Amino acid sequence: AALVMFIIALIFGLIVYFLDRYEKEPITSLLFGFMAGMTATFLLIIAKNYIYFVTPPFVGETFFKAFFRAAFVEEILKFLTFYILFFRARVFNEPLDGIIYISMVALGFAYMENIGYALKYTHPYFARPGYASSLLSITLARSIPGHLLFSSFAGYYTGIYKFELKRRGYLIPLGLTLAVIFHGFFDYFLFIGKSAFAFYTVLINLILFAFLLRKSWKLSRIMFGLTSSIEVPQDEIQELEEEDTGASFTSLLIAGPIIIGYALFLNALLFFILR
Repeated sequence: AALVMFIIALIFGLIVYFLDRYEKEPITSLLFGFMAGMTATFLLIIAKNYIYFVTPPFVGETFFKAFFRAAFVEEILKFLTFYILFFRARVFNEPLDGIIYISMVALGFAYMENIGYALKYTHPYFARPGYASSLLSITLARSIPGHLLFSSFAGYYTGIYKFELKRRGYLIPLGLTLAVIFHGFFDYFLFIGKSAFAFYTVLINLILFAFLLRKSWKLSRIMFGLTSSIEVPQDEIQELEEEDTGASFTSLLIAGPIIIGYALFLNALLFFILR
């Protein structure tokens, strides 16, 4: 299960990597963000077992669970992980990097979450009839792409905020609010059995993600056009890209077993703590 989840996360990670058009991020930084997202999920699972959430009397239990216990808590945690580790980092040097790095944190978050589901519901002690057959569909349809798309709002507006000459303080709260709204509605529709509406929520989010991505590309292109007046010969660019691609795949081959091992270690530790 861990290997399957890793392959799915890797596919989405490669998509994110190739979406970075103008200055691809170091593979080590992307993997660091991925593993940080895994660690954040681990801490969240522990915290949820020791924090009791009281549902306000004026809010329904399902609504509160979807928008606060799931969407708000998870989006805030992913954003804080991304912000603390990358906002002031030297590798965060263009608006698009906001989307790139928070996406990697979100992928790590989702990957660890899915490993937790796999271990919990396929273990004989926790086994639930029929769950294993639906685990892959849950992974593909919800957790991995969902977490990535929901968090893209916060990443985009953080990138805009960082590189503005006059920073508008409402941008980051706006991005987080949009992330929580889309995440909350998605979970709410799933909880009440309206899967079609949940799908439409993701579809709208995907369209908006494409729009934000295009705007980020445009801003990054303008930024690099203003800051770089040196023309590099095309053959040198191609040679650098080939070297970068080779190094990237080598890093992935080395990091793959490490990430899977780290995920299993965290889940074993989690099982020991919460049993």
